[in-house]
Amino acid sequence: MINNDLHRETRDGREVTAYGFACGYDMRVGADNSGPRATLLRDGCYHLRGFDANGDHFWDSFDYLADARRAFAKFRSAYRKGLK
Repeated sequence: MINNDLHRETRDGREVTAYGFACGYDMRVGADNSGPRATLLRDGCYHLRGFDANGDHFWDSFDYLADARRAFAKFRSAYRKGLK
């Protein structure tokens, strides 16, 4: 079960650590209810899930945090380019 109260925005702009993910924190980008958005979280392995610009749902799983962060960064970059 995911605790939505543990969404974390770091004050200094750093990403959530592996320990933070193990404690239930997640990382998010995008709107909460509509449009493209993604959440990176850990539940045994790392999950990147959300909705793309077309409204299609996606869900990818990764064994390693580095791989999950790369995929999240790619989505975040595309999301930010779409806002300009």
